[in-house]
Parts: sequence; C-alpha cells; structure tokens
Amino acid sequence: MTKQYLNHPLPLLISLIADKSIQKVELLFHPQGFAYQINGSLKPEFEKQVLTFLKSYLSKQNSSLHFLQTNALPVFTQKVLSCLAEIPFGKSMSYGQVAESIASPKAARAVGSACGKNPFPLFIPCHRVLASNSLGGFSSGLHIKKLLLDFEGHTAFFD
Repeated sequence: MTKQYLNHPLPLLISLIADKSIQKVELLFHPQGFAYQINGSLKPEFEKQVLTFLKSYLSKQNSSLHFLQTNALPVFTQKVLSCLAEIPFGKSMSYGQVAESIASPKAARAVGSACGKNPFPLFIPCHRVLASNSLGGFSSGLHIKKLLLDFEGHTAFFD
C-alpha cells in the first residue's frame, strides 16, 4: 500500500483500490490533512495522472481522468456518470437537471441511484449533484459531501 500526503489541510483520505487501473475509490475523513493511498497496484502513468488530478483539485481547478472505466456499468449509469464528469469545479446540478440533460426528464430518482453506484467519487464528481431541497445522498456520507462542497465554495447548503 502506497500512502502519500499532499501538503493541504483538507481533511480527506482518498483510498484507491487498484489492479493496474482504478477499480474503486473510497473517500474518508482524515484529520491529518489531505492524503491518498493505493491499495493494490496502479500503472505508473495512471498514478501520475491521479497525482496531477489531485493537485489540480486542491488548486481549485478543473481536471479529469480519462482512463477510468465505466463500461461494465449499466448504460443509464454510464450516461449519468458522463454528465457528472462535465460539472465544473464549484458548480452543481440537481438530480432533475442531470435527468433532463441525458434526455430522461422523469428519471431524477434513477439519477440518484446511478450516483450511488459511482465507483469513482471525487474523480467523477457525484458530490456536485443535489436534491431540489436538500443535499441528497452520498455514498461516502453526507459529512464528506458537505466537506467537498464547502471546499469548492458552495453556499447553498441545506440542513
């Protein structure tokens, strides 16, 4: 297991489960500051891209990882995740807006379900999708979602 701290106070640990490529991402509260760890092995060029992505994120810039594989997921989930990947840093969409953008305007609940199946939170920013009257859900917990949204400068929080 490789663990690396990046000099930033955001209290988040990103745990990558990998077998040459990233299989799954887990986000955890980490009071010692921002870090990431790799459980398994990741191709060196992918690890370099992950590090570049994380540094960009901490600098509050848009970035993406093009090697993430979602083709094993249902087609609807792939469409949702593709839409989420386009949400810029510091912006958000509602579940209904995502549904409309993928030409399924009555599928807001299904969008929420697809967000919950996202194997790559943060890298595919499902935390940027909100319910119309609340934060909605988040597979890593609402405390992590609030942490990320606060870091990104969102001001419209719900209690």
